[in-house]
Formats: sequence, C-alpha cells, structure tokens
Amino acid sequence: MKKLFLSLVLVLTSIVMFAQGSYKEVVYLKNGSMIKGVILEQVPNESVKIQTSDGNIFVYPMSEVQKITKEQSEPEKPITQSVSPMLTGGKMERDGRNLELNGRELSDEEVLTLVGRENYETYLSAQKQIGVGRAFTPIFFVSLGSTIVFTIINATGNGSYGTAIAAIVSGVVADVSLPLMCIFKGIGKGRMNWVADEYNRQSRNSYSWSLSPSIMRINAQPDQANLGAGMTFSVNF
Repeated sequence: MKKLFLSLVLVLTSIVMFAQGSYKEVVYLKNGSMIKGVILEQVPNESVKIQTSDGNIFVYPMSEVQKITKEQSEPEKPITQSVSPMLTGGKMERDGRNLELNGRELSDEEVLTLVGRENYETYLSAQKQIGVGRAFTPIFFVSLGSTIVFTIINATGNGSYGTAIAAIVSGVVADVSLPLMCIFKGIGKGRMNWVADEYNRQSRNSYSWSLSPSIMRINAQPDQANLGAGMTFSVNF
C-alpha cells in the first residue's frame, strides 16, 4: 500500500512539473521585443525581473512593458536560426541613425540579437542623440537666414528697433544651435560607430591601418652612422 501511495505521488509530481515546464512567462516590450523565461520578481507599476533559459537576468521598468503573459513553450532554437542568412557575416557599418550589415539596414530586433542587450542600449541612446542633433539643424539654418535678412534690412536704413532686436536674437539662436547640433550629432555618431566596431571586433570583421613617419639609423661604415627618414605602414586585423 505504501509503495502504491509513493508511486501515485511520484506520478502526480511528474505531471505537475511537466505542466509547469511546458509553459513560460513572456514579457512583451513596447519596442517590439519579446523575452521568454521565468519571472523572478515583479514590482507593480515599477519593474519586472525575468530570467531566460540561458541564465541571463533582465530587469525592465513597467513603463517599457506592453504586457506579460504565460504561453506554452516551444523547443529551444539556436540563435543563428532566428537570424537571416544575410546577417551571418560581413562588416557592420553605421548608416545615418541606423546600422547596416552586408548593405542591408538592420531592424532594432536584429541589432539586439547581434550586439547584445548592453550594446543595444548604447545603440538606442546614440539614435536619440543623433535625432536631437538633427532637430537643431533646421533651427540653425532658419535663425542664420533670419539674421542675414534682418541685418540687410538694418544696413539699408529700412530697419527699426524691432528688426535690430530680431537680428540680435536670431544671431544668438544661431550661435547656440550650431554647437549643440554638432555636439549631439558627433557624440551620437561616435557611439553608433563604437557599437559597430565592437560587433566587428567580436566577429573578427574589423581592421585598422596606420601610416606614420619614422627615423632610421643607417650604418654606412663601421665608424660612421647616418640618419634617414621613412614611412611605416601597418595593418591590424
């Protein structure tokens, strides 16, 4: 009787564990990403912590979460199967606010798959910085054009106190918007290039070259030494 009872307990335990193992919790993000795993902690209206099957733990603020569901799990697939064959090689490069691989512009989900979560966050931040820099571009040109127009009006003697003030204000706006435009775009492009370089370095698709002057010591005779100038060219893969 005891053996029968223990057998029933083992069977029921196995059924429960199988039922739990066949379902996974899924966190859907507003940017279109989907993370499957086990939710370790969920703070209402604040954050959710989820652990994926490979042991990685991610924490997302609830403001980025679209919904959380429990779905039946499917057999794990290698990451390479979820990536297009066009994305399995080549050099990653920046193209404006986006990244491209093999001449093909990458979606945000593809960038996340290729570069990882940490570098993906850098990529998103760089996109925003480039966008802010571009937003200052029309402001600069409009204010610069206004400054020129008001200055010409004032120079021809047809201006007034108002046009003089307008010329000064538009000139100040142009002076401020130009460095802001360059700073934000420069930083954003630099960080975007860094993400691409990191991917290329890890996938061994990067190279660098340098050309620098050098001074050579030439021993023409045993008791005489001459100095000569040359160029050194090096390539690192």
